[in-house]
Amino acid sequence: MKAIIKTWIFSVMMLFVALTAQAEGENNVGSIAINGLEVGGKYTREQIFAALGGQPDQIVQGIEYPTFFEYRYGNDRFYQMDDEFYGGDFSTSQFTVSEGIKIGDNVEDVNKLNGACYSGDFDESRYAGVVKWRPSKDPKWEWLIVEFYYDAQGNITRINIGVFFI
Repeated sequence: MKAIIKTWIFSVMMLFVALTAQAEGENNVGSIAINGLEVGGKYTREQIFAALGGQPDQIVQGIEYPTFFEYRYGNDRFYQMDDEFYGGDFSTSQFTVSEGIKIGDNVEDVNKLNGACYSGDFDESRYAGVVKWRPSKDPKWEWLIVEFYYDAQGNITRINIGVFFI
């Protein structure tokens, strides 16, 4: 009888561990990407331009950090430093985030992403709000956040991906 109870307890514990691991796996995302460019990934300038749709309108080099570059496509901005892609801030629908979310999509689509979603504020005076999201609640991802700005109808109007802290 003791052997049966021990086996049953062990089985229940293993099931709990398996379910916990599965749940944690479902809430994590391996990376964040813009048009297939993984934030934090190493790319050549040519690879970045190809993924973003060609030569930018303007390239701005950092003064304090000469290995920092900002690539401007109209009002959209994308960043690279030491060959690493650092994200961007954009408001046109030609750019998509990892799971296919783009400008004009409903902000409720953010809730469908795996990872950690943080409620943002809605500003009545501007008829706009923001939802903050990151790939996981795991502290290893605290350096990266995606901000989805939306209008009164819930349509995403701007996406900002970069290094922030909540």
